[in-house]
Amino acid sequence: MENASKALIMAGGILIAILLISALLLMINQVGDYQTAQSTITKNSQLAKFNMDFERYLDDKGISGADIVTLANKIVDYNQKEGTVNEAANSVDYSIKMSLTISNMEAFTSQYAYDNVRDAIFQKNSYTIGIKDSTFNNENSFQKALTTYSTGVTDKDLMKKLSSVYNKNDNDNERKIKEILMRINPNQYEDWSFSSGETPTETAIKNYKEYTEFKTSTFKVDPDNDTVYENGQIKELYFKWDN
Repeated sequence: MENASKALIMAGGILIAILLISALLLMINQVGDYQTAQSTITKNSQLAKFNMDFERYLDDKGISGADIVTLANKIVDYNQKEGTVNEAANSVDYSIKMSLTISNMEAFTSQYAYDNVRDAIFQKNSYTIGIKDSTFNNENSFQKALTTYSTGVTDKDLMKKLSSVYNKNDNDNERKIKEILMRINPNQYEDWSFSSGETPTETAIKNYKEYTEFKTSTFKVDPDNDTVYENGQIKELYFKWDN
């Protein structure tokens, strides 16, 4: 009888030990599942925040050319970064390179190139900024043109004044521009004319006007090209000149 009691006590102890071990394993698994879930939530939240920084430009009402310039710069900056998607603290996969394509620029040039399309800033119908198909699109002049007129103009204030009075097909353009120049320096600009080739040149004034028209123009999401995502991360954006 005594031996049977001892056997029952031992069996009970073993059962309790098994239950404790099972409970411990279950708790460890639950903690692991919770940590995995939290890591997934964190990654998804970070990726959503990253996408939102670019998706906010996908406005049905359209965005301005100035917004296009900002968006292009953001994409170029992003493409220069490196990182990994495997780190919980960094859900953005920098190996996925981004691009921005704008189209219908021939229509824009036709309306705003001012007399001579060959002198226009934009010579192509569409431009891709950033990296597409893992290849830098170096041959397009989009960024070069915008850089020329956003930071490469020596006297931007003067160019703003001159281009503001220039209007396409206005026979009075030369007189209005010369009046401004004469008020600045009569001796320097007394003989200035469109045909003289002096600084500022007629082409430079026209192109700066085209640049300002670009910044204030409206671009809408291209209905013929959907925004592209890779692994839930925004990759390619498409816009079309609207007016």
